[in-house]
Amino acid sequence: MREAPSIILVNALHEAGARLQAYDPVAIKEAQQILNGKVELKEDATAAAANSDAIILVTEWPEFRLPNWEVICKNMTNPVIFDGRNIYHKEDMEKRGFTYYGIGVGKK
Repeated sequence: MREAPSIILVNALHEAGARLQAYDPVAIKEAQQILNGKVELKEDATAAAANSDAIILVTEWPEFRLPNWEVICKNMTNPVIFDGRNIYHKEDMEKRGFTYYGIGVGKK
């Protein structure tokens, strides 16, 4: 995790004044040390998305492939997803009520 692009993203968002919540099923203990209070770490993806304006996906752990989108969308203040791994399909996410941005994906 020490060289993960997510660290750069967290630092930039934190400096811009964003309040961040995050979840990582594998590196949570290391994230606590490296991110040093810039992020409120949550126990699962649903909790990390609660009351948020957007989700930024920067990892592709299997549990992020099929979360409970109905609950997540309902509990967000602004259901937007920035998919940095392009594991979701724009049309599917928009049908679920999200505004979707695939990072690095050209217009089709």
